[in-house]
Amino acid sequence: MRKLRTILLTAFVAALACVPVVGGLTASVSAAPDAKSEICEGIGGSGGANCAVSGQPSINGTLERIVFIFSSVAGVAAVIMIVVGGFRYVTSGGDSGTVSSAKKTVLYALVGLVVVGISQLLVWFVLEDIL
Repeated sequence: MRKLRTILLTAFVAALACVPVVGGLTASVSAAPDAKSEICEGIGGSGGANCAVSGQPSINGTLERIVFIFSSVAGVAAVIMIVVGGFRYVTSGGDSGTVSSAKKTVLYALVGLVVVGISQLLVWFVLEDIL
């Protein structure tokens, strides 16, 4: 059980660590005066409103897929940790140390879900306004 918890916690932390990386990429793009047109021209696009390169997926679509994948992984890891914490709470047998540990596991997993949700909202907002 301890090894499973360590693996899940490591996966959760790794997923959370990836979210700021995506946010950092979008923040550095926002520093340019007209970031969308520069990116479109850099990849050989038309530079118009839709930034289309013939036969290629759009930048927005690619970034949306990346953010969705990272958020999904972090969300699934958090839900698994909530289930693990709940299981530990139910099977604690009244031991105050185990109950406290289980409550912390559930609390930290919920905080992780909130952080993932807020970071996803911020990234979507940046993608809509900047790109």
